[in-house]
Amino acid sequence: MRKNTLEAVKFALRPNEAAAALGAQALLSACIAAGWLKPVVHRHKLVLFDRGDLARCWQRLRQGESPFPPTDTIPGGIQTSRLARQKTA
Repeated sequence: MRKNTLEAVKFALRPNEAAAALGAQALLSACIAAGWLKPVVHRHKLVLFDRGDLARCWQRLRQGESPFPPTDTIPGGIQTSRLARQKTA
C-alpha cells in the first residue's frame, strides 16, 4: 500500500539555502554585489532568491565568468599583486 505524500516544490530559496546551492556565502555575496542576483522578496527578515536566477548565475559561473572584481578573483584577495610572493635572489 502506497502512502499518499505531497512534496512541496520550492520556487524561492532563503540566503543560507542559496549560498549552499552556489557553494559558499562569499560567492553569494559577490553575485549580489556584481548585480547577477537580486532578491525577489525583501521584507523585514524575509529575503528570498528565485531558483531560476540562481540557475542563471550558476550557468555564468560554469561558462568561466567571475562575479569578483578583476583584482580580487579569490575571496580574501589572495591573488592581488601587493600580496603576491616576491621573487628572491
